[in-house]
Amino acid sequence: MTFAPPDVRGERVSVIGVGTMGTAIASQLITRGARVTIWNRSPGKYEPLVAAGAIAASTFDEAIEASPLAISCLINSSVAQSLLAERSATRSLNGRTFVDTSTASPTDVQQLGDLLGAAGGKHLDAKLMFYPAQVGSSSATIFVSGSPELYSRFQSIFENIVGDVRFIGHDPRRASILYTAVWSYYYAGLFGFLEGLALVTRSGIEPTLFLDQVRASSSDLIQHLRETAERISEDRLEGDQAAVEIYTKGFQTMIDTYDEVGIPSRMLEPQRALSAFARDKGYGRADIAAVTRALLDTSEFPITAHGRITSN
Repeated sequence: MTFAPPDVRGERVSVIGVGTMGTAIASQLITRGARVTIWNRSPGKYEPLVAAGAIAASTFDEAIEASPLAISCLINSSVAQSLLAERSATRSLNGRTFVDTSTASPTDVQQLGDLLGAAGGKHLDAKLMFYPAQVGSSSATIFVSGSPELYSRFQSIFENIVGDVRFIGHDPRRASILYTAVWSYYYAGLFGFLEGLALVTRSGIEPTLFLDQVRASSSDLIQHLRETAERISEDRLEGDQAAVEIYTKGFQTMIDTYDEVGIPSRMLEPQRALSAFARDKGYGRADIAAVTRALLDTSEFPITAHGRITSN
């Protein structure tokens, strides 16, 4: 797919934090013709970007003042909050929009938004579902949440970073929640693969045989995930294949296999525990989708039909 974003030549954007991700984003925007100001706590990282056309700000608040939009690629939300709490930075906000891309909890997002609002600034939360090497890709995704008006104003900037930009609602916390859900799935798969790789290697089985079967089963997994999501949406938990209680027993047998081979299993025990949790909640004969229902039944912060976070 061709990457053909809208024209942003002359648009002013500040990039706060030019580590690997910040550098990739700043470089991409410079290439697209944006007027990019950069700031980093370690100024030594400026040279390549300045040579490419960036303007190096001497202070954090100078970088904020330079553009109507500041994209923060700092290591976490707490660093951004501490910088924004400084009096000079507070004065510099003056209606400007601050976008945080760091890993953050919903509380972190809310606290940052409150801090910005109190100082006269505006806030969008953007979560990057890609690695730095994928900046400029047509298929990499950014989730954005917050003010729809602000998103519309700066949508073209996001679309010049990657090709798939999705606005997911006015509650700024939603992007961080979806980000966490997606990466929790991704890394569960990665670490499950790493653990399985240790099992087959210790057993003298060629690792490529394991990889080939993982690849072959991927389409089946996607279909299973789709059906599971539909079951939860439709509250349809009847079991027509393996029920929760079968999974619970099966996971224990798999754990025993690791023990017999001499590899400690760290990924399977949480899965066994989750299925046992659902079984003990009365879902033993239901489809494995009932694990999600059991978790929702005990959630302190249930999600409403519209996807907003509510408290009891």
